[in-house]
Amino acid sequence: MLIVLQALQFFDVHLSIYIVMLIFITPMWLSSLITNLKYLAPVSTFANAILFTAIVITLYYICVGVKEFSSLRYVAGIDTIPLFLAVALYSYDSVALLVPLRNEMDNPEKMVGPLGVLNMGFLIVIPIITSLGFFSYFKYGEEIRGTIFLNLPEDDKLVQALLILVCIQVLFSYPVQLYVPVTILWPMVVERYGPFKHNLRNLLCFRT
Repeated sequence: MLIVLQALQFFDVHLSIYIVMLIFITPMWLSSLITNLKYLAPVSTFANAILFTAIVITLYYICVGVKEFSSLRYVAGIDTIPLFLAVALYSYDSVALLVPLRNEMDNPEKMVGPLGVLNMGFLIVIPIITSLGFFSYFKYGEEIRGTIFLNLPEDDKLVQALLILVCIQVLFSYPVQLYVPVTILWPMVVERYGPFKHNLRNLLCFRT
């Protein structure tokens, strides 16, 4: 939210953080009411397209005026291990989506295998993320911040627009992340308190 406020203020739009939260929570709530992964696919695709655009723009900025590689530390200190573990665990948050996604596929066997969806997805994602991390450190060194987007020039309109895009991307990726906990918890609710006369209405209330 603070990133959004920073970007809006740059464009001379001054809003309270509570107003911004209210603006964001409305599409967040509406998209969370989508119960079928098939209908979530366009939303997720749109979010991925935004993320890819953000990565390309970021790579453009960080590949200009990089530092001498010899001036950088090759290995981080032992005191950064807790931070590394936190980032590594955070990176596994999407793994929980694999089983539900496989269960919803018309041909689940295409998820795995040498040319399966999983392997092909990793072949695309890993080089992109690795390149982004490598060149980010190559550019900013020890001055790199918690998210690379905060290292980009603050007085650049394209950067500020990029920050808003990234926040929108997170917004549209939320419904897919919600799918897993709902898949786990809703059957437990039905077992304990159901069956419900209006099952869909109760499910939407639960999602809300």
